[in-house]
Amino acid sequence: MPRWHNFAAIIALFFVAGALWPWAPINRVVCAVIAFSLIILVLSARLRLHALNLTASRPTITDMQSRIDRIRTERDKRFSRK
Repeated sequence: MPRWHNFAAIIALFFVAGALWPWAPINRVVCAVIAFSLIILVLSARLRLHALNLTASRPTITDMQSRIDRIRTERDKRFSRK
């Protein structure tokens, strides 16, 4: 996890604590909104990073087709030995 994700999560925890503190209602609402927006920001960044890692690790279509062709030829060789 990148450092700014950790930092944003810690700051969001402080804002959640501020929303629970017995302050004026408008201050509590502002803290809750800021905390919610920081959590959504970190969540979207984590999901985007996860999606990039998934697509980067997937084999391409040509790699898969060549692998399928290799498996088929090996299977044909194995069943044609009589």
